[in-house]
This record gives sequence, C-alpha cells and structure tokens, in this order.
Amino acid sequence: MDIAVVVDASVWVSWLQSQDVNHHASHFWMGRYNTTQGKLVAPTILLVEVAAAVSRRTGQAALARQATHLSLILSKRFGPGHPLFRR
Repeated sequence: MDIAVVVDASVWVSWLQSQDVNHHASHFWMGRYNTTQGKLVAPTILLVEVAAAVSRRTGQAALARQATHLSLILSKRFGPGHPLFRR
C-alpha cells in the first residue's frame, strides 16, 4: 500500500530558501523521504501558500512569482520520472 504524505507549505519554503533557518532540516527530510521512494502529495493551494510566504519573507514579488513555478523547480531537481510525480 502506498502511503502519501502531505508536506506543509512551510517545509517547501524552507527547502527552497537556503537562508531559511529550517532549510537544512527540510532538505535533509525531503532527501531522506525521497530515498525511501515515499509519495508526496500537494494540495491545490500549495503554490499560492508558497508564493505568499516567499513574498512575506523576502518582500520580493518577482521571487514569489518564481516560487509559483514550484513544479518546474521540482521536476528539474528530481526529474519528471521521480516518484514525487507519481499519480
């Protein structure tokens, strides 16, 4: 049985922003979960939550817009065949 984990937007933001205090912890967890072939799922609102958090933290609208391309960032990082993109 596949077990899916919903990862909160704050974890994604920490994972994306290397200067975030929790970046190393989120990067470690995501990497570790990835090696176990775990399945991650995202709610529809994830991109909006991530963009809003990035905008609040950085004050940079352009950076927040870039964060809305999270799926592109993830596909480049993990590859489109990665279990993260299983349906």
